Amino acid sequence: MTTTERKTTTEPISQEWEQAGFTADEAAMWESRNFTVDEARKWQHFGFFGPWDWDAYYWRNAYTWRAAGFSPAEAAKWRKFRFRPFEASRWRAAGFKPKEAMRWRYLGIYEDKAAKFRDAGFTIEQAASVLFVWEE
Repeated sequence: MTTTERKTTTEPISQEWEQAGFTADEAAMWESRNFTVDEARKWQHFGFFGPWDWDAYYWRNAYTWRAAGFSPAEAAKWRKFRFRPFEASRWRAAGFKPKEAMRWRYLGIYEDKAAKFRDAGFTIEQAASVLFVWEE
């Protein structure tokens, strides 16, 4: 039986997981999503405590962030500004950093429009004033 086929946690965990301080349940959860001990430790260091969708809120889920292509450190930065993995992926692809993206989003300007304004040389404040004048 492979680690991903594990049905119960009554099986002993590897010495590596045990030495890293994981319980059998924790090791089984991380292994089932193909995390190594080192990866699990890194994700936990940044506040991600499990790979499952039902662990805390799904936007805190290490598996979802990793699947979206984020490292633990990068995911933690985006999460700090209340981005979910799918949102962060779009903003990152448009060339934004987390804090900058949060400022645009706070004004109701999302990544596609924000990128057009930025590329045309507008600051966030200029873009907001233009939008609010046009929309009146």
